[in-house]
Amino acid sequence: MNGTEAYRRLHPKTNYDSCRANASKLIANANIRAEISKRLDEQAMPKSEVLARLSGMARASTFKFIRITEEGFCYFDFSDPEAEEYFYLIKKIKTKRTRRLEGKGKDAEPWEDEWVEVELHDSQAALEKIGSYHKLFEPKEEPKNATSQAISIPAELLAPDFLASHRAIISGDYSEFLEYGGRGSTKSSFYGIEIPTLLINDPTSHALAMRQVKGTLRESVYAQIEWGINVLGLADSFRCTTNPMEMTYLPTGQKILFRGADDPAKIKSIKLPFGAIKILWFEELPEFHGLEGIRSITQSAIRGTDTAYIFKSWNPPRTSGNWVNKYLTFPKDKQWRHQSDYRSVPIEWLGKVFIEEAEYLKSVNPDAYDHEYLGVVNGLGDQVFNNVILRKITDEEIKEFDNVLHGLDFGFYPHPAHYARVHYDPTRLTLYIYGEVRKWKTSNRDLYDLLIQYGLRNKDLLVCDSAEPKSVSDYREYGANAIGAEKGQDSLSYSIKWLQSLKAIVIDNIRAPYSAEEFTDYAYERTKDGEIIEAYPRVKDDAIAAVRYATNPWWRKRGQ
Repeated sequence: MNGTEAYRRLHPKTNYDSCRANASKLIANANIRAEISKRLDEQAMPKSEVLARLSGMARASTFKFIRITEEGFCYFDFSDPEAEEYFYLIKKIKTKRTRRLEGKGKDAEPWEDEWVEVELHDSQAALEKIGSYHKLFEPKEEPKNATSQAISIPAELLAPDFLASHRAIISGDYSEFLEYGGRGSTKSSFYGIEIPTLLINDPTSHALAMRQVKGTLRESVYAQIEWGINVLGLADSFRCTTNPMEMTYLPTGQKILFRGADDPAKIKSIKLPFGAIKILWFEELPEFHGLEGIRSITQSAIRGTDTAYIFKSWNPPRTSGNWVNKYLTFPKDKQWRHQSDYRSVPIEWLGKVFIEEAEYLKSVNPDAYDHEYLGVVNGLGDQVFNNVILRKITDEEIKEFDNVLHGLDFGFYPHPAHYARVHYDPTRLTLYIYGEVRKWKTSNRDLYDLLIQYGLRNKDLLVCDSAEPKSVSDYREYGANAIGAEKGQDSLSYSIKWLQSLKAIVIDNIRAPYSAEEFTDYAYERTKDGEIIEAYPRVKDDAIAAVRYATNPWWRKRGQ
């Protein structure tokens, strides 16, 4: 039985055919059709409401799509049930300290707290991302590898001595570029400008900047390239982040990546959305663990391209036995070499103080000047300190010492605690080491009492290893004028180089036998293949560490 027959049985008096015909006439009527369309339109959700509902969903789920900066204030609508959760999550982000006034007028009271500024990316783009995230619609496809306008480096940004190196890079005749020389030659700044320029001019390229230790990236290669981007006027075209540490060229999505060679897995696991790494920068080359390690990194990074720019920059190690100095004795095809020093750099770039420091060192210690400022290799073997003199320091000399410094390296066992007493003569660039105390398995209190017996006075400034703040605190409670050493970026390397730059380190091997032994035996590390690298062993250096802490106020002041 079909529907029509069923209807007729239930309604025998109804003329079914007549009703159907009348209904057809009504529907055919233009007015009725207009009314039906009107009612359908009223029940349909307008576009404005669709957008409003999408916006409502965005307010509940925007955390993945916000940009956070390290200064300013954070505003939330706490009527949103998820706002408080986001508020406390964002508060955990490390930020700069800011100030504002609470209240108005004369009743305003300043208060300090840590906040962040949170802003939504472009609203339409953010809504599209959120809709895509919730699978409401397919995201709009962006054109990949979009081209950008080629740029060139203004001549005024290059030191005159680097014009030839710049021409070598753009010539296409070389794939490896060696820039080495003395302090202040601007070789690192040169690469900081060249790398973003090369990246922009090849939309399929990416860059990788490296140091041996990843903890040194932020204040070196990252800062140099960030500076280069800014002086080129490209700050608005790059998004620079430190977590992850990378820079993205916004028009194309190209990336400048930063890695440490102490985490090789991070290099092998690099995945790019398109193109290939064509630019590779090794900064402070002597830090890397030999030529074999450099080859391994290069093979992992440079793949899938016929064009590459491999940049290497460094200050030559003093000793001729270092692997980098040996590396220079074997030239190869398609390799550009350029040695530079501060004398070709405009004086206004370096400043008057820099020039005065260089000229003073030249007058009192020509060998140290040649190495530090001109990049001359003038050391032998693998010995770190070639300026050590072992001799008796007389009582008459000690009576004249007017710049006595005290340093303490904490230890217990197997490493000892070591106290050093030294005198520094800045006029003659000479350091005298004439006193020490070394103890194993000794408590802080007992060692303090021994130092007092040895002649340490509570008014004497005692600079200690800042890695043990509790021990520093203990000594202050005992009455000592103790502070933690200011270490900072590359402090070990810088303090060693400062000691190397002295005209002489005079050590009384009777009064300070441990110091005499450590300073004369201290040698650069070697790779498994026996190559000397510019790395300092962290064993049998307790006396050296104590001397570094004692002189901390001097080499830190010079660094500033």
